[in-house]
Amino acid sequence: MTPEKHRLVLKRERPGRTRLVIGVVAMAVVLGGYGMYQLGLARGGFEDGVVRSGETDLVRENRRLAGDNRALKQKVARLETDYAVDRRAFDQIEAQLGDLQARIMEQEEDLAFYKSIVAPEDGAVGLRVQNLEVQNSADPRSFRVEWVLIQAKQHDRRVSGVVNFSVEGTQAGRSVTFPLADLDASAEGDGAVPFSFRYFQEFAYELTFPADFVPEKIHLEVRPTGRSARTLRDSFDWLPG
Repeated sequence: MTPEKHRLVLKRERPGRTRLVIGVVAMAVVLGGYGMYQLGLARGGFEDGVVRSGETDLVRENRRLAGDNRALKQKVARLETDYAVDRRAFDQIEAQLGDLQARIMEQEEDLAFYKSIVAPEDGAVGLRVQNLEVQNSADPRSFRVEWVLIQAKQHDRRVSGVVNFSVEGTQAGRSVTFPLADLDASAEGDGAVPFSFRYFQEFAYELTFPADFVPEKIHLEVRPTGRSARTLRDSFDWLPG
């Protein structure tokens, strides 16, 4: 019987081939993972192109909204400027209108005054007292009194004479009347005020009362000169304004 012979087989290792196999396996794993990622996106309704497209749309929408916002801010700024200009113009027009109305009212008052001289409504002829006013001052005991003496309708000659001015009131519980000479330091003599005019004459005096005197009425006595002249007596309630 022939003894069995054993063979010794030697194999040469090829490291390059091993690395190639490992690389192929790794690439297969990566490609498989990427494929699974794309599959997941597709199943979830997200594809890579769609995502990129959506991002682009959002960027464009954001830019559009930013542009609209800038345009609106500019429009608001213009409107605010226009409003400010319009407001200044309105204020100027309103001020001018107020001045115009004041001038119209003043002219109407002047017209009524001159009409009372030329053609009074009651048709009365001769002297009369017009526009008597009492004005307050800083001193509670002092007042300014103004009035106008006119000659109605008759203007063919000058009229002259004097006016006796007095204020009636109460003092210490009794009735007292003070003449102009006791109330105005600038009054001369007995306080009779001279006048001489053809159409009208204005008068104004500063009165100072005793501390315990309460004025109630103003009395004017107009005495023109001339034999046929008639004395005019008129009284007014004390109404300071």
